[in-house]
Amino acid sequence: MNKDIQACNLNNHFKKFYLLPFFNSFTYNELYQDIDFLSKKIATLAPDKALAIKAKSPYLTFVFLMANLVNKQKVVILAHNEPDQIINNYKNKINFQHIFDDISIQEILKNRNYPTSIGKLPSIAQFTEQPFIIIFSSGSSHGPKAIALSFANLFFSSIGFSNYFNQKPEDVALLNLPHYHVSGLMVLWRAFFSGSSVVDSLDNKRIDFISLVPTQLSKYINDHKLLTKLKTFRVILIGGAPFSHELKNKAEKLKLSIYETYGMSETASLLTANGVLLPFREIVLNSNNLFMVGGKVLAKGTYENNNLIPFDQMLLTKDRGEKSKDNKFYFKERLDLIFISGGKKINPLDVEDVMRTHIDIKEAFLVSIKNEYWGEMGIMLYDSLSNNTLNIEILKKYLLNHLSPFMIPKFFFKFSSDEFNSIKISRSKLKELAYQKYLNHIFSFNYKENKDCPLVVFFHGFLGDKTDLLPISDQISKTHSILFIDLPGHGETKIQNFYSKNDIFLKITDFLKSFNAKKIILYGYSMGGRIALELSLKYLKIDQLILESTGLGLDTSEEKEIRYMNDLNLLNSTEHANLNDFLENWYSASFFYNYNQFPIYKNDITKKLNHDLNEWKKSLNYLSVGLFDTKNESLKSISQSQSIIHYIYGEFDYKCRNFALSITNQANQFSIFIKNVPESGHNPHKTHDRVLAQYLLEILK
Repeated sequence: MNKDIQACNLNNHFKKFYLLPFFNSFTYNELYQDIDFLSKKIATLAPDKALAIKAKSPYLTFVFLMANLVNKQKVVILAHNEPDQIINNYKNKINFQHIFDDISIQEILKNRNYPTSIGKLPSIAQFTEQPFIIIFSSGSSHGPKAIALSFANLFFSSIGFSNYFNQKPEDVALLNLPHYHVSGLMVLWRAFFSGSSVVDSLDNKRIDFISLVPTQLSKYINDHKLLTKLKTFRVILIGGAPFSHELKNKAEKLKLSIYETYGMSETASLLTANGVLLPFREIVLNSNNLFMVGGKVLAKGTYENNNLIPFDQMLLTKDRGEKSKDNKFYFKERLDLIFISGGKKINPLDVEDVMRTHIDIKEAFLVSIKNEYWGEMGIMLYDSLSNNTLNIEILKKYLLNHLSPFMIPKFFFKFSSDEFNSIKISRSKLKELAYQKYLNHIFSFNYKENKDCPLVVFFHGFLGDKTDLLPISDQISKTHSILFIDLPGHGETKIQNFYSKNDIFLKITDFLKSFNAKKIILYGYSMGGRIALELSLKYLKIDQLILESTGLGLDTSEEKEIRYMNDLNLLNSTEHANLNDFLENWYSASFFYNYNQFPIYKNDITKKLNHDLNEWKKSLNYLSVGLFDTKNESLKSISQSQSIIHYIYGEFDYKCRNFALSITNQANQFSIFIKNVPESGHNPHKTHDRVLAQYLLEILK
């Protein structure tokens, strides 16, 4: 036994902490008694095979693991909702017979009592380096890997963590990740070895440690109550998926105690925190800048056909990284097919194999695309034996009979495999196709193509949709390709597929680029004008920008914050029953100048009454005026723009008249043209559509 493993003397460990809480209301004394009682009851079960645990309760899972540690018995950890077919596949890797769940363990423990004295557990000295826990994780080769961790792996991973973060007995860790994955499991082991405690509810008065994947962090940050709680945590571990720059910047601005981590099941979870290598770990880079990992945390190996295939002293990963001058290690990218979605590894081959067993499936490929919420998101491209598009909900149910829920693709799109004229279909081409189909799915749009002609893209305003600007486009329809888009939260473009303002702009940019137009002209009205302006200044190279009644921004950062909060509350008191009153009041503002007197007005209101009010509400989280540049910032950016800019405003729209004046005062600095629409207000495309159509024709000649 390694002399460093002092906690192998389990008796002394329990005596030291027996009065302290371990998990929720369970103390270390109760944990000891449960371990002692259960270990004796299962001591004679299948000594030549592993036992398996498939429990929903983290506490009962840990009791079962410790009981088998005392008995020097290997344990296979299964998800509590693991399908039977997957379990049978696991048995081909490592032989296990008895599977325990919450009910069977509770049945054994129901007759035990809780004496206050700590007895004596058997020594485990000769078992510390042997395979103890077998946990399944997707690998780069076909099928899941059965990773064998020893007690020593768990011990050194835990105390290395606790030493680095100064984890003390009074500390509390929140278990909010699945305990049947190594990331959640190690929360329990770290608490045990440090004599501290674990809770599974955010309502606990004190929480010091929390482990989150980026999707969870994003949820916490966007919820005021959760964010307030998050700010009290001493250590916030982020891992399991790519950590976007935008989310990282948000966390830094909020002064959250973030530690970006890198690790894997093969190393009993974490190797680094913010690039710093934790104690008892080793990382080196080979000649291809791939991480080679080792140290006392490296697993004993993997099981195949019930045989242990031991790891070398250093395990070569397919993770490319870099080492900084101050000896920090940073992960850059994965080289295999495996992707991580919502903190969980997914092997596309496993999902594709199941898809191909479906009677109507000719071919299937699962590819991942980057996604701000999930990190990476699985998209299934399938070719069916019939010409019909399959019922996706039925298809999902079929997959759920064979796969864990997290492996189910987020989107399914039909494609023709015959269009790929090669024996081996290119994964990179499939990824491009999947992303294009995804963009076409999340955006509702109307497109009229005129080959080799410039593309004019129209962006409507707040409360509008893609049909609003249609009347002013007739005269250019034969000389230009035309694209009308429903902006997120408007028309048929659902806000649920967008996760931030930046995410909206990146997706719009990629969507517009997919049309491969030699020249792009953006026409934006009001909110759509703000979007078109920012696209042209920060995201997309365009030829011309046409702004109708577009604000250039508020004056100060303070005004932006106030406007953002006001926008978030704008529709809170509005329900569908009184939506008509809201719209009538909205369009009675003086700068709309008699819009409500025009024949088109009633039709517009009727159409808006059929819209999902919640979509408008949610869109303001990302598209509020308060989230865009100030007026001075916009004018400075415009002065540096290489695009020709046209600014159109209504005579009685005093706000936009002032914006036009601001631009005119700097007109000598950039190519910009001002047009006034007489006798009109904020939306001349509605009240003076013929005038706007003529302006547009003149601009684009």
